[in-house]
Amino acid sequence: MKLEGTAGAAKIRLGVNLDYPRGVPDELEFCRLSPDGPPGWTPVPLAGSWFPQAFIGPMASVMRCAEGETSEIPTSVEDAYRTMAVVEACYLSSAGGGTPVPS
Repeated sequence: MKLEGTAGAAKIRLGVNLDYPRGVPDELEFCRLSPDGPPGWTPVPLAGSWFPQAFIGPMASVMRCAEGETSEIPTSVEDAYRTMAVVEACYLSSAGGGTPVPS
């Protein structure tokens, strides 16, 4: 996935999506536009993997709530809805060019 803005861009590779279920390592790079020189990509070191960690945390919270360990869940339906809006924008962008995230 590549996200572009007015002052730079970011490239993200969610490795599990490539060669599922083995996948490849996740990657994150960013590039800032600067009047002082040519832009260049800067890698960001990552530990772990987006998947399954992105699933484990919310599910562990639901299980703790169901078992009575806590009465609050730190994630919400609204968070999930906004995440899916980003996913849908990525599908639209892939099909036809840059697409803003629906609100």
